[in-house]
Parts: sequence; C-alpha cells; structure tokens
Amino acid sequence: MTGTGAGRMSEPASTLSSPAAALNAERDGGVTQQNRTEERSWMRTAVAVLAIASVLVFTSVSARADERSAGSEVASARSQIDASLAQMRATSLRVRDQLRTARKRGTRAQITCVDEALSRSDVAFRRARELGDETLAAYARSDLDGARASLRRLAELKESQRLAATSATSCGPNQVIPVASASSATTVRLEISPTIAPVP
Repeated sequence: MTGTGAGRMSEPASTLSSPAAALNAERDGGVTQQNRTEERSWMRTAVAVLAIASVLVFTSVSARADERSAGSEVASARSQIDASLAQMRATSLRVRDQLRTARKRGTRAQITCVDEALSRSDVAFRRARELGDETLAAYARSDLDGARASLRRLAELKESQRLAATSATSCGPNQVIPVASASSATTVRLEISPTIAPVP
C-alpha cells in the first residue's frame, strides 16, 4: 500500500512538470530564434553600411579626379584662347597694312577687295574675343558642353579670318621686289709703243 500510494502520489508531480518543461523549451527556442533573427538583421545592416561607405568613397575619389581633370581642361582652354586671339590680332593688323598699301598704289577694285577682306577679318576677331569670354564663363559654371562648343566655334572663326587674309593678299596690288642683276663689265686694254715720241 505504501509503495503503491507513493507511486500514485508522484504521478501528478511528473504530470505537472512536463508542460512547464515544454514551455521552457519553447521559450528557449523562441529566444534562440529571435537572437538569430537579430544577428541576421545586424549583418544585413552592416553590409548595407559598408556598401554605402564604399559608394561614398568612390564618389569622393571620382569627384576629386573630375575636379583635377576639369581644372586641367580649363587651363588648356585658356592657353588656347590666348594664343588664338594673339594670332588673330596679328592677322588683322597685317590685313590693315595691306589696305594702306592698296590705297597708295592699287586700283579701285583692289582697294575694295582688300577693304572687304579687312572687314571680314575684324568681324571674326571681335567675335572670337566674345567667344573667349563665353568659353571661360561656361567653364566657371561647370557647363563643359557649352565651353567646348564655344572653343570649336572660335577655331572656325580663326579659319574664317585666315581665308579673309589670304583673299586680301591675292587681290591686293602686287609687291614689286627689286632684283639685283649682275652687269657685264668690259675691260679695255691700251698699249703705247715706246717708239712714239711724247707730245711736247
């Protein structure tokens, strides 16, 4: 009786402990699952942060490279503009001198031709100076396409002025260049006989 009673008394305790253990196991499993979820979330966040940092670093490096490239292009463009304007100024002055020569000893048609060529040359030079300012202003506002288009137009104006100067040279009065010629020299040899008496 005693043994049987003790066994019967222990059954409820065992029966009561089973749900508690299951509850604890379920709770532990939930905590483990939650930890794993949080760990995966943290890893995704870390990867995203690293990706953003990499993009920012690459963007910063690219931006600095673009700035250096743009600065070099601006310096090159400024030198090109200065050289082109200096050459165009010299061309205008040369055509102006040709007009002076034509007015001195050229025909009316020649004067008219050189005068028209000078007008085209001066117009091209003035427009080139304006384009030089427009080009630098475009670079200042980071309008690379506009600046490059202005540079191409300036080169076209330079070529247009060159053609005008060539026209002035071809239609102006010819330059007469004296050419020295070698003159033929004649040598005369005079021999006097010693037998001829001198004139008193």
